[in-house]
Amino acid sequence: MATAAMHVGLSTEDIAQIQGITDEWVRVSLARDWDGLIALLTDDVVFLPPDAPSVVGKPAARAFLEAFPTITAFTATVIAGEGQPELAWVRGSFRMTIEPAPGHSVSAIGKFSATYRKRADGGWLCASDTWNFDAPLNS
Repeated sequence: MATAAMHVGLSTEDIAQIQGITDEWVRVSLARDWDGLIALLTDDVVFLPPDAPSVVGKPAARAFLEAFPTITAFTATVIAGEGQPELAWVRGSFRMTIEPAPGHSVSAIGKFSATYRKRADGGWLCASDTWNFDAPLNS
């Protein structure tokens, strides 16, 4: 697990929790455990996926995830973050291999930007996530 290189206004514990959410996101995505991923999100979450319309709210996020191709490899790391006591924003990088059709794999390297809201119990939930690729996907 890598930690953020910069964390303005956030404690080391906050950054560790957010990297932990990122690590859990990877784990549940590889397992196609969409209940586990939905549990990491605010009710009004917004996904801003590449080349697709915005996805708003947990029900829409769930439908988006159900339709997402099988992920066969995935890593993600928070590179930097900053925030305030109740709101954080981070940027990071990822590597992913998906299988859009059986026997056909596509690999990508990309980056993400996400916002998080702190819960009353001190934990964080992802409120928005946007991502894109460093180069066009080769299909």
